[in-house]
Amino acid sequence: MNKRSRPAPSSRSRIFLLYAMLVTGVLTWQGIHYTGLLQILGEWQFSKIGTFFPVATQFVLVLAATLPVIAWLRFRDRRNHSPEPTDGLTRARARSARLVLLYTVVASCLAMAALVTMAIALTAFLPHGPSKALSVEGTAPIASGPVRLRGYADKSRMIEIKSNVIAGRRTIFVVPLLAYPGDRREIGYFVPVVSSKDALNVRTDPAPTVVTQGFLAQHGMPEEAASLLRARGYPVRHRAALLYRSPADAAWSGLTSGILIGLLAMLFAIGAMIETRRYGRLVGSANATTTVV
Repeated sequence: MNKRSRPAPSSRSRIFLLYAMLVTGVLTWQGIHYTGLLQILGEWQFSKIGTFFPVATQFVLVLAATLPVIAWLRFRDRRNHSPEPTDGLTRARARSARLVLLYTVVASCLAMAALVTMAIALTAFLPHGPSKALSVEGTAPIASGPVRLRGYADKSRMIEIKSNVIAGRRTIFVVPLLAYPGDRREIGYFVPVVSSKDALNVRTDPAPTVVTQGFLAQHGMPEEAASLLRARGYPVRHRAALLYRSPADAAWSGLTSGILIGLLAMLFAIGAMIETRRYGRLVGSANATTTVV
């Protein structure tokens, strides 16, 4: 297929593509770290309906940021160019070129979201130095990495966290780690347990305290679960930390989500390739018609 049988993107189309990818990348980063616009809208959804739909919210924000630009570009094209031809073949070529651009933009945005998601997940495997000893009563800043946490595991406030994606499914139970029994201060740390009875990687001392070690994910506690605890009257810090058994466990959700998003990007990329071939056939038909005439 030669270059003439492919729709030639304009400079404005290329700029729009980069803009859409940038918007998607920024919103994906905000969604993973629960900050910026995603945090504002998430807090609003929690206050109004008691839950948060991060993927749908990010999708709506991307549309809100890109649709006005698309409308403006269409208006400029119609104002600066002559009316569209009325013959069916030319209209078909124009529709095909628009579809190629649409599939390309969607595939590129999904690829950007997949890259950002997987890149953030892979930071769990970066060197973090030796395991740090932290106490729930301490004022040490929460940072991702290997830690040894000391506190009181309150199993009366156990909560179930489910991660469901097409690539896999995982359920863990977590409990808050308090400074002492009956501590009513904001809860900033959560540790996992195997079930409602058995602790995972937790050693119980004669005193009602535990020492547990693993990989601490900064802001790793899902806000949906934290909101549920708040609704029950428990003070949970926003963006609380969650302790995983290993960096692989901490990265599991991000990696599987990134793979899934990447597969969707590939499907739209294949769609763009198929539509490009169709555009080439339409161009060939037009050339053949011109030759016969």
